[in-house]
Amino acid sequence: NAWAIAGNGHANTTVIERLGGIAKIGAEGLVVIAVPSGYAVAVKVLDGSMRATTPVALEALRQVGAIDDGVAKALIAQTSEKVFGGESLLGGLELTLD
Repeated sequence: NAWAIAGNGHANTTVIERLGGIAKIGAEGLVVIAVPSGYAVAVKVLDGSMRATTPVALEALRQVGAIDDGVAKALIAQTSEKVFGGESLLGGLELTLD
C-alpha cells in the first residue's frame, strides 16, 4: 500500500504507484528510489530542501535508462508542479553519472 509511506498524492506514493518500486524521502533533503529493473538512486540536497530531490532522482534514473522516458517526464512534471506550480524545475539539467 503505497499510500502508507506518505499518503495519497505525495511524491513517494506517486512514484511507487507508477514505477512499482520503492521511494522514501528522508530528513534533510534526502530521497532514495529503487525500481524493479534493479537500479536505485539516492539524492541528497546539501541545504536540506526537499523540493528538487524526487525530480532529480527521477531524471537520473531516466538518463541511465532505468525508467521509460515518457513515464519519467510525466512523473517529473507531476512532482515538480506540486512544489513549483508548473515551473520547470530541471530546466537544462544534464546529469553526469559515473
